[in-house]
Amino acid sequence: MHPQQLQPLVVVSTTVATIGTTIIGGKITSLIMSNPGG
Repeated sequence: MHPQQLQPLVVVSTTVATIGTTIIGGKITSLIMSNPGG
């Protein structure tokens, strides 16, 4: 595999990881917000 072919995979992987982290972070925040007592 040439680096030129591998680059799009790296970009997609990074994007998916970023979106996944954002969604998970949002869900955790929602859970904390809906349970202020703990």
